[in-house]
Amino acid sequence: MDTPKRIAVLGATGSIGTQALEIIGNHPERYRATVLAAGKRVDELAALAARHRPRLAIIADSSLLPRLRGHLEPLGIECAGGEAALEQCVAADDVDTVVTATVGYSGLAPTIAAIKAGKDIALANKETLVVAGNLVNRLLAESPSRIYPVDSEHSAIAQCLAGYPTTLPITLDQMIYHAQCVARGVKRALVVCDLPFGTYQGNSKQALASAIRIMKESGAEAVKMEGGEEIIESVERILSAGIPVMGHLGLTPQSINKFGTYNVRAREAAEAEKLLADAKLLEKAGCFAIVLEKIPAELAT
Repeated sequence: MDTPKRIAVLGATGSIGTQALEIIGNHPERYRATVLAAGKRVDELAALAARHRPRLAIIADSSLLPRLRGHLEPLGIECAGGEAALEQCVAADDVDTVVTATVGYSGLAPTIAAIKAGKDIALANKETLVVAGNLVNRLLAESPSRIYPVDSEHSAIAQCLAGYPTTLPITLDQMIYHAQCVARGVKRALVVCDLPFGTYQGNSKQALASAIRIMKESGAEAVKMEGGEEIIESVERILSAGIPVMGHLGLTPQSINKFGTYNVRAREAAEAEKLLADAKLLEKAGCFAIVLEKIPAELAT
């Protein structure tokens, strides 16, 4: 049996961190949390550490370190505090992968330290790339490290940059422009461009035309599409042209008016069964990957 992958979770008390720990806890034969870190939520960090028993727990606010020690030293869990401890922990021998799920600029220094130490990084802290994308890319070029995006930011262009309330108004021309910007800036990342709402649903010929425009004009290497059985004809037609397709199931933002909420999807048995059936359809059609957004961890794994 393979040795479990040893993981440091930075931002362990946040949404991404707790979901990562849920997956780790559900698969002890595959993963082990060796380091847990949080900013100020010391009691929540202590509870997570008591449950997952890492070697080390770190609280970034060092004034809370005595309280953390009071919780965890009786359990034999080492404790540390301060920003420097975050940088040091990612280079430890018992860390293979670093989940960077901290807030804001605080994720930059640990991410750089992890790259220099040759660790793989599951990055949910987009500010790291916004602030220092060029530096991170230069360091990656000289390191065996790989960065895997784990957060969902496909609404950023429509809602954060264009100011729309949903992803629905974004156009194909806008997506192509932004994909061009990304493609010009990357050196070793796969660029996948979202097919916007209304460019592929219900019309497979239009879907293929949209995908061809993206491939010819944007510099992207694949397209992403939301949905399963309802769009399978469009998926198959695009794949028949040699264009790689990434699927997207679960919470699909282009269906927000159908869902009415951005809450977790597929909690009910019927929706969960459909999601599994759709995933198998997409796999059979030839999708190279599937985004699973906001679904229960046990369904995803």
